[in-house]
Amino acid sequence: MAMTRRTTLVLTVGLAVVLLWLLAGCRDADQQHTAEDPIGELRASSAGNGSSGGDQDTEISNGKIAFIRHHDIYVMNSDGTGQTNLTSTKVGEGGHVWSPNGKKIAFVAKSAGERSPDIYVINADGTGETNLTKTKASTEAAPSWSPDSKKITYLRGSDPSGELFTDIYVMNSDGSSQTRLIKARDTKYFEAGFESPEWSPDGQKIAFVRTTRMVPDKSAPSSAVPATGPSSLYVMKPDGTGLRKLSKEISYAQSPLWSPVWSPDGKKIAFSGAGEKGEKNYIVNSGGTELRELLPNVRDHISSYSWSPNGEKIAFAAAHYRGELDVYVTDADGTGRSNLTSTKTIIEDEPSWSPDGKHIAFTRGEVGDFYFDQDIYVMNADGSRLTRLANKASSPAFAPQYKVERLRGAKRART
Repeated sequence: MAMTRRTTLVLTVGLAVVLLWLLAGCRDADQQHTAEDPIGELRASSAGNGSSGGDQDTEISNGKIAFIRHHDIYVMNSDGTGQTNLTSTKVGEGGHVWSPNGKKIAFVAKSAGERSPDIYVINADGTGETNLTKTKASTEAAPSWSPDSKKITYLRGSDPSGELFTDIYVMNSDGSSQTRLIKARDTKYFEAGFESPEWSPDGQKIAFVRTTRMVPDKSAPSSAVPATGPSSLYVMKPDGTGLRKLSKEISYAQSPLWSPVWSPDGKKIAFSGAGEKGEKNYIVNSGGTELRELLPNVRDHISSYSWSPNGEKIAFAAAHYRGELDVYVTDADGTGRSNLTSTKTIIEDEPSWSPDGKHIAFTRGEVGDFYFDQDIYVMNADGSRLTRLANKASSPAFAPQYKVERLRGAKRART
């Protein structure tokens, strides 16, 4: 009996030790997970709040940033660690765009010896690189994903310089079913083309700018008018029907400076063009009403811009009186403008919001060496806590949030 009691006591003490060890391990794992996510990119947004017993959705991000280094596409964690080269066999990669589900990146590149660039996709871990277009005599550019990540629109043209694209195409994300949506018409003195088709957040429309420019080395008489009219912002349905002009006309001779960008709720489109009185920045309702200047008090050159995830603010890069670019933030109605960087002899450009709207990544470099010696920095949305993430790098793009369906404790990503 004494031996039985002693044995029971030993087993009880041993079981307690094992339980304490397991609890400590779980606590350490939680602490380690928190430490690996210093900026909070992997935290679920408020959309996922609620009881865990029923069906619910949340939005998460894979916490990655895609960027360019030495003409290759890299990804890194949001704190700058884990920098990985995804493409090392192509020439002149660029135009990298995350799929809305965060699983793939579409980009433009050409293989060594090829004359014209093609549209490629690659998995976020660097596997599965695929040439989707494989055209010999055409140039493709400006890929844009549909919101469900199943289709890609892009530009196609026969100009190897990539300065004029006469067609907008759509294809499945695996490259199948390539279909022309719209074709530009050429005239004797003018060339018509397209710029940067962009899907609306609900997938029901595609916005793009049709450009009209004079044919180089041809002198058009004053009475000459392009058959398609001056450059303007348009929308159409994903099958190419329902073409509608949204903006007033932009100068014949100038191309747009910004591609159209939808607000996150799909209700507005921001774009830019250069007219006879200089550069103008606009915002218009998706139905074509209430066209207005976005930044009427900003007369300096605007290089790039980005909507905040909640649609309340816009980050943009603008040249100040000394000529350098700074990163600014303004309310979506154009008020409350604030210079976040305000540096001398430094150029900051290409702002990109984190999925939670708390941080902005951007490219930074010295005047004179900007295109040869760039770094990627990140800062809080108010301009504080400036941190360098990667050297010899540019064009940061945060991976988007994507919806995750939670069903009775299980987690499944929607594609």
